[in-house]
Amino acid sequence: MPTTVQLLDDFQALKRISSYGSEIPISASYQHGWDVTDGEVELTGSEVAVDTRYSLKIYPLNAGPVTITLTDIPLKESDIDRLISFNAKASCNSAFSASVTISIFDGSSYPSGNGVFTNVQSGTFTALRSNYVTVGAIPAGQDFNKLKISITFTGHSDTNILFTLPHLIHDFGFYSNGFVASSRSFLPDFYWEKDGDAESPDYPFFRLIDILTSAASDARIESIRMYGVELDEFLTEDEQVEPDSNSSLTSASGVRDDYTQWISQFSGEKLYKNFQDKNGNLYFDNPSLSRDFTEWQISKGYYGRAAGTRRAIIEAAQQVLVKTKDGEVSSRSVAVTPLYLGEPFSILVQTLENETIDANIGEESSLVSQSIALAKPLGYMLVHSTVQEYFFTFDSPSLGVLDEFRWG
Repeated sequence: MPTTVQLLDDFQALKRISSYGSEIPISASYQHGWDVTDGEVELTGSEVAVDTRYSLKIYPLNAGPVTITLTDIPLKESDIDRLISFNAKASCNSAFSASVTISIFDGSSYPSGNGVFTNVQSGTFTALRSNYVTVGAIPAGQDFNKLKISITFTGHSDTNILFTLPHLIHDFGFYSNGFVASSRSFLPDFYWEKDGDAESPDYPFFRLIDILTSAASDARIESIRMYGVELDEFLTEDEQVEPDSNSSLTSASGVRDDYTQWISQFSGEKLYKNFQDKNGNLYFDNPSLSRDFTEWQISKGYYGRAAGTRRAIIEAAQQVLVKTKDGEVSSRSVAVTPLYLGEPFSILVQTLENETIDANIGEESSLVSQSIALAKPLGYMLVHSTVQEYFFTFDSPSLGVLDEFRWG
């Protein structure tokens, strides 16, 4: 993955192609968030620097200064103590100047800082750079840090301005590349010192090393993640639950989404992504639920090599009992009764009505039936029924047990 990442979202960054690879058309729903003072702004896809980004076309009201701002950009807790900078490109048919300033909300206002001035040549896209800010502690009364970007254009002679390719970055992100860090061991120290004296950008030589070795760095990082950690390498048992201890290739809880189909072959069945109810609605409707379902299939194998047991049927049903009709926490309770109606190859599966969101009392749930069908024993028929509550039943391994003693 890149060592220098974009902190703006897809719309703030004026992306034509989203981070997921799909095209984002210009429409009323494209809320880029950039505001203009003493001018008007329009999003355009025809006058651009690169095909993957849109441009903001700024129409000044007069020959005076025009300012565009992006306010209240949320920063993460992991951004604290990081050095942040901003860069973009601008163009105009008249030579002009741009001053770029970024500032972090201090709890009451955005401090006015010293912007970085750039003289822009006419008719070509020119790089603009901001000052640097270091993210401090979250101000009292605030849930997170937030940042403001302000760009003032002067001397444009009342000519339209094009603004594109905005990037908000960790300025020292390039040093996360292991090849950049290790290269200092093989170069005289004055290379680093001389490189640090450069401006706009700083450290251009080592940034170039980062660019040239980014693919190798990705391969190195992925290799480390795939390997994981051997059990005898842990100092304490608590370390075994840390995310970094899991393999991105073979650990159910740490496997990357790109590798889930590969690892699923060891569970004896393909991975199932979702189930539909009678109305065609998907049950796992958020990434967290979907990921939990995937990890369960990989770790337990109850749809494949470990299918056919009572535990497999119970846990298969529980996968679609996460939600409740009244919004309370689900008990994910399941009753499995063999010899249903005296039939040796018939099994009754019962779930509570409040936790079975696609069925009422006495009805069969399409969601539960789909899931348990993948875990049933070979040659058996599973029957599902939704109940309001469970009743004590003699000779039932689920409903005829008091503590550890079975009746019947």
